[in-house]
Amino acid sequence: MVKGKQYWLLKTEPGEWSWEDQAANGGVTKWDGVKNKQAQKHLKSMKVGDLCFFYHSGATARRVVGVVSVVRE
Repeated sequence: MVKGKQYWLLKTEPGEWSWEDQAANGGVTKWDGVKNKQAQKHLKSMKVGDLCFFYHSGATARRVVGVVSVVRE
């Protein structure tokens, strides 16, 4: 079992879910619709207080655009 804060990378296509989408509604969003089994496993491993780097993938936007924290398991 891992103790302490962990750090994660949340990768998204800006056309599907952008930083602006994430920032709306106070920045709190449920991440659903994830189909990749390994990604689902990582999402279930996240704990309140963990930090996530919000990464835009795609041809024109490959970069970390923000940092979010886990607020609910």
